[in-house]
Amino acid sequence: MPPSIPDNSTPATIQSLLRSAEQNLRRYGFADEALRSSEVLLGFVLSKSAADLIRDADQAVPPKLMERFFSLIDERKRAKPIAYLVNQKEFYSMPFYVDDRVLIPRPETELLVDKAIELIRTYGDPSPVVCDVGTGSGAISIAVKKNCPQAKVIGIDISPTAVQVAKTNANRNAVDVIYMCGDLLESIHVPLDMVLANLPYIPSHDIFSLDSGVKDYEPHLALDGGISGLSLIDALLGQAFDRLKSGGYVLLEFGINQDEELKEMVTEKSFEIVCVLNDAAAIPRVLVARKA
Repeated sequence: MPPSIPDNSTPATIQSLLRSAEQNLRRYGFADEALRSSEVLLGFVLSKSAADLIRDADQAVPPKLMERFFSLIDERKRAKPIAYLVNQKEFYSMPFYVDDRVLIPRPETELLVDKAIELIRTYGDPSPVVCDVGTGSGAISIAVKKNCPQAKVIGIDISPTAVQVAKTNANRNAVDVIYMCGDLLESIHVPLDMVLANLPYIPSHDIFSLDSGVKDYEPHLALDGGISGLSLIDALLGQAFDRLKSGGYVLLEFGINQDEELKEMVTEKSFEIVCVLNDAAAIPRVLVARKA
């Protein structure tokens, strides 16, 4: 792959670097986001906001920073997600550190957080015990705790390195969440009021048909939901029923065209379905059920 660094005969200003990077990314198929990606990466290297880049367009960029910038552009051309390049992703208006140990938080998962916060605020127990299963970066558990400080929030993940990232994010966002390493709810021995889960739900045979930025960089442990895509959710439901108090809730994020199968799975486990929520694209995305 040819280097991205522009000809030294052109002034290395913010404006010229952005133009060169944008052209590079367009040639590699990133037309729709070429300028935005360039701005984010240069802003990261220079510690400048988008407004700063416009204001300082004619400012010269030191050679070492220029080289670092185009090194990131080269990684972006190979489809590495920007969130991993800058080690940050915003979720629920909070900053989260991310790297390839954890899945990048998605906007649609905020729907699950919205509903969890709503239920906690109207729940009978003023200090409910909430468990986020497959916590990853800690996005769900931290967003819930930040908005419902009265709740006792536990985050659990089978990956020890993911738990490390979640702890880092809890400190960054100044919340007190209990994190532990474990397989689903096997390590939980206290009665729960609510179980939240954005577990892997992509069928194993679909993993390698995903976009390069996902299949080549995000952890497959956080993507692979088994043959049907719902294997882990099925296992969780049995454990959740045993650990939830009467009247407790389980909130599950799931994939496209999995709603009907998941509804059957939930009712077979003796939960009653409260609702199914659609995401911004009108796709069924979150199921809410209750232990009667």
